Parts: sequence; structure tokens; C-alpha cells
Amino acid sequence: MNENLTREQLIEKHQSMKAQLEQLEKALQESENKYQATTKALQVGIFYTDAQGHCTFTNDKWLEIAGLSAEDALGEGWTRAIHPTDQQLVYEEWYRAIEERRPFKLEYRFQRPDGQVTWVLGQTIAVQGDGQAVTGYVGAITDITKQKLGEEALLRERNFTATILNTITTLVIILDNKGKVINFNHACEETTGFTAEELRGKPLFNYLVLPEERPGVEAIFAQLQAGMFPNQYENYWLTKDGGRQLIDWTNTAILDKDGAVEFVVGTGLNITEKIKLQQQAEQNVQVMAAREATYRALINAVPDLMFQLDAHGIFLDFKGSSELLVPPELFLGKHVNEVLPPHIAQLTLDNIAKVLATKEMSIYEYQLPLADELQDYEVRMVVSGEAIVLAIVRNVTARKQAEIEREQLQQEVIEAQKQAIAELSTPIIPIVEGIMVMPLVGSVDSMRAKDLMRALLSGIRQYRAKIVILDITGVPIVDTGVVSYLDKTIQGARLKGARVIVTGISDAVAEALVDLGIDWSGVETLRDLQTGLKVALNSLGIKLVN
Repeated sequence: MNENLTREQLIEKHQSMKAQLEQLEKALQESENKYQATTKALQVGIFYTDAQGHCTFTNDKWLEIAGLSAEDALGEGWTRAIHPTDQQLVYEEWYRAIEERRPFKLEYRFQRPDGQVTWVLGQTIAVQGDGQAVTGYVGAITDITKQKLGEEALLRERNFTATILNTITTLVIILDNKGKVINFNHACEETTGFTAEELRGKPLFNYLVLPEERPGVEAIFAQLQAGMFPNQYENYWLTKDGGRQLIDWTNTAILDKDGAVEFVVGTGLNITEKIKLQQQAEQNVQVMAAREATYRALINAVPDLMFQLDAHGIFLDFKGSSELLVPPELFLGKHVNEVLPPHIAQLTLDNIAKVLATKEMSIYEYQLPLADELQDYEVRMVVSGEAIVLAIVRNVTARKQAEIEREQLQQEVIEAQKQAIAELSTPIIPIVEGIMVMPLVGSVDSMRAKDLMRALLSGIRQYRAKIVILDITGVPIVDTGVVSYLDKTIQGARLKGARVIVTGISDAVAEALVDLGIDWSGVETLRDLQTGLKVALNSLGIKLVN
């Protein structure tokens, strides 16, 4: 009885341990599932490496940013994702972090195989085992491209603003809410003789304002501080050499997020010599008159025809050229229907109505025979007054002909590019006399397989090849149709008297051949291109010397 109880107890203990083990396995599986779900859901790329830096795991986000497959990223393959320009920087910082026993953190770029560049923030920490020995590294990369582009845009905008401020002739000064100089453009430097660095951070009133005018300037500044802006004021500025310049200021303020004045911005014009300004005003009138005359001269020099028409299509005025086919008295004051062919007259009336309705320029074209040749004309029509339009007519026959010739040339270039692409997709490489290599890279479809056959047979004839090495290391997969064409290609080469060696059959291609039931036992195959070359050279009695 005691022996039976002991056996039952053992069985019960065994069953209990088995149940506990099953619960542990279930908990472990749930933990693994949660971990896998977490790494997929994260918006950062996660990767693990061993102690030597060889990649052992990457999550989907890392692969998406890098543009690599999980297999390609393993080992040292992950380094191919780093932008070539940044690789040295990343290596140096990586080894420096290991040497200093600190986490790795760096901003750098990834470049996908398709050329897309992504800015990332890479961070890595060491994983330590027993005895504090480093067993590997866990890291994360965060896509910061938008942030980087924003920083670059902000820097461009800042440089652009600084360039404008230092280019314009208007005086621009920026003060803080205490009256200290923050910025001081080039025009201010030229006016006062002070540089921006000499005055930056210093009170404006102590350096540039006359003592007797200081109360008035401080009162204007107080108004700006109180939110009374914009305002205008005239006062003298003291120059570095002791001179005075009268400035006409327009002032405003920039508020902080709480609505308080943070900066005061003043833009000014130097009005020291008012007489010169008055003379300049008179000169401006003369300049405007001269410009008006120049404008009229330019209008008369333009070879285009110009017509003014009213809303009903009556010719009001014109500016002629050698293109004018009839004297003015035959069309001025007349309706377009009386002067132009019916279809062009209707086209003109439609565009007059359109331009007057939309107030936007309208562009249209028509053809007319001139000197026994058909001429192309372009018309640009705009509003030029109340219910009046201006039509500028230009002969564009030469331009049209040039466009046709350009399209023809472009088509020729496209055809040449197609030919070049076709040649690149079926490369023939003569190695030595009698040996030729055709390396294939990428997917091979039926169309490309036909081109391969034609190129191979042509290459055998051109280079008098006795041995042809068909290297398919770069072919990821094949189907029945492609294998059939390859068989025909091999048979064709043999009929041409050439020996064919196939190299670089990948595991995936080999499995596909077996799954498709294709027998290549009669085809000479070798492990890789290097082995194929050695066999081919030995066959011709050529020995390689180290």
C-alpha cells in the first residue's frame, strides 16, 4: 500500500511539474509575442548586434528606413545603409563610444538602395552579461529628416533676412525692450561709422542720441513699450567722428507670446540734406519723363504688332511693324469682321469678351498665309482701359519650327537611350581570346531572355569565343519560361561550337529548378565565376600565376 502511494505521489508531482512547465512556456510565448508586436508598432528602428558589431536583429521600421531586407542587414550588411559620406564619422564615433564605455549617440544619414536619403538619430547602449562583459549592443534609430529640413530652412531664412537687411539702403535697427542694440544693419554702419559689433548689447541712448534730444527719444521709446505703435519721429544720430545725421524714423514693436513688447524695430531714412532731397525729387520728375520717352521708344522698337480694340471689336489704335499687311486706314475704326478672316474674327471677339470679364491676360494662336507660306501668330491680349483691350501679335513661325525640331531631337535621344539600356541589360565581356563572360544581374523575364539569346550568339560570332561562361549569380529567381530560354541559349551556343559553363546558381534558383522538374544534369555548372574562369583558362592551356 505504501509503495502504491509513493508511485501516485510521484505521478502527481510529475504532472504538477509538467503543468508548471507548460505555464512557463505559455508565458514565454506570450512575452515573445508582446515583444514582437512592440518592435513592429514602434516608430523607431530597433537593432541588435553581437559584441563584434555584427547585426543579429532589426525590426520592420529599421528595415523601412534603411531600404534593406532582414537578410541583407545581418552581419556587417547593416553598414551599407549608412550614407557613404557619413560612414567614417559613424565608425569613429562608434569605436570612441566603446573605448570610453559610454552610449553611442549621433545624427547621421541613411541612404537607401534607391538613392533616398534619410536623416536619423542613432543611439546604442551596451548589453552586459555576467562579470560586466559586453555581450552585444542594442540600438535605435529615429527618422529626424523633417527636423533637419526644418533647421536647414530656418538657417536659410535667417541668412536670407540678414542678407536683405545688409543690402537695403534703409537704416534698420533692432533694440530689446530696455533700449539695448540687438541688430544694426550695414546702412546704419555706413551712416554712423560704428560697426554692429561695437554697439551690440549697449544702450542706444548712450551712443547715438544727442543729450538735448534724449528726453524726446526716451518718450517715443516709452510709447512703444506701452504698445503705442507704430509711430514716427525725427531725431539726429551722433556719428563716430562727432557728426550729426538727421533720420526720419518709423518704429514698431514685436511682441512675445504673452503680448508684452520684446523687441523694437526702427527703419529710418537719412534726411540730413533736405535741399538735396528736393532736388532729387525734381530730378525724379525729369527721370520719369525720360523713362516715359524711353518707354515709348521701346514700344516703337518692339517688332510686334499692337492693336487697341473696344469691347465690340472695333480697331481704335495700333503700333505697326513690317508684319502689317494693310495700311491703317483700311482697319482703323472698323469691326474685326470687316478686316479679318471669319474664323480669326470670331476668335478675336471671344477673347475680347474673356479678357474683359476675367481681367486676366489671354493667349491664343492662329495661322495666316503670307508670301505663299503659312505663318503662325501668337496673340497676347490684356485689359488696357475701360472696356478696351490691347492685343500684341507676334509671328512665332520660327519658334514653332524650332519646337518641332526639338521634339524630333528629343525622340532621337530617347531611342538612343533605349538602345543603350538594352545593351547594358545583356552585357558581353571578352576575357581573353576564346573566352567570353555574360554576367546576368536582376530579374530575367521572357523578353529579356530573348535578348540574352540574341546577344550571346552575336557575341560568340563577334569574339570567336570557344568557351562561354554564363554567370547567373545576380539572378534571384527563375520560372519555367526563363529556364526554357536559357536552355535554348545554351543549345544555340553549342551549335555555334562554343562550350557553355553556367556559374553562380543560387540556392533559390537551384530550388526553383528542382521544384519545376527541370533537368540540368547535362549542363556544365560550377560554383562561382572565379571557378568558371579557372576551368576555362585551364581548358585553353592558360595558367594563372600568383
